[in-house]
Amino acid sequence: MNDPLLDGFDMDGEYVHWPRRLTIMTACALFLFATMGVTLIRLISALGMVIPALRSAQLSQVLSLLVTLGVMGVPVLVYNSRHPGVDATLRLRLPSTLAVAIAIALGVLGAPISSHLGTLWSTALQQMGARVELAQTAVPTNYITLIGAMFSMALVPAVCEELLFRGAILGAWERRGTKRAWVLSSVLFALIHGSLLGLPGQLLMGFAIGYLVINSDSILTGMIYHFVHNVTLILMSMVPQMQLDASLSGDIYHAIGGAAGVTLYVIRLLLMLGAFALLLVAASSEREKLGRPFERPGQLDREPLGWREITVLSAGIVTCLALLLINILTTLRIM
Repeated sequence: MNDPLLDGFDMDGEYVHWPRRLTIMTACALFLFATMGVTLIRLISALGMVIPALRSAQLSQVLSLLVTLGVMGVPVLVYNSRHPGVDATLRLRLPSTLAVAIAIALGVLGAPISSHLGTLWSTALQQMGARVELAQTAVPTNYITLIGAMFSMALVPAVCEELLFRGAILGAWERRGTKRAWVLSSVLFALIHGSLLGLPGQLLMGFAIGYLVINSDSILTGMIYHFVHNVTLILMSMVPQMQLDASLSGDIYHAIGGAAGVTLYVIRLLLMLGAFALLLVAASSEREKLGRPFERPGQLDREPLGWREITVLSAGIVTCLALLLINILTTLRIM
């Protein structure tokens, strides 16, 4: 077997059709560790309602930044540094120029798509009787706060979250099939954000980034997409015509123009989704030209998961669902 990706790498036991990967147990443990960090941030935010010293926006931003680094990015990098060969399945390699261009275009387009999805989803919830309360976000007011937001809200999450979800989790679970790993990593990515209003956009983002990373065979394209997506959302929040939070705090349906406004939102969303899909097709075409299959492992691990893997993964998922439930209750103003 003359696969250059395998040269000089330790194999995973009898499975000689892929280079060395994180174990599924390790990936599950990293996911659970990340959910604990997210829970800590949510707890601190909740305590800020009763403890004045914890209400500082700057303190919350710094803590969130440190937790994201400490529970998502750093653990994956440390594991990689101690296990030669893992970087291949983390896809830590440079992408092609075309893949970078596609990632940038997808990121720019993905931000307004997520915004439109969120608005329509919120409208639908209100029309079904839910008392939706939109979270107010801090808007950068000068170059210093803009640079700070790009670092803490765009760059660090893009790098750290991609290392965990499209690196460790996707790479580990790929031994059971690339498609299965793609779906699982995308769903876990959406769940860990624990946001009812953001769920549609985060699911779309997770699947799109995973698809891009697999086709480009580089996690850097995922980081670029993620970073550009977040930066675009930050810049959108600074444009007066696009600051919807204040106007959507009441009846969203009428705030966006009633039936005509909803129709316009749907048309714009469909047009953007069409362009988005074409870019993803371009990404898959590049993979096909290079002769890379979507399903990478030549032999799949079909052994049932052990009780340890099931327990740790379930603990992480239950934690995410609990955070999502709290967010649902808060968003719908039940709590």
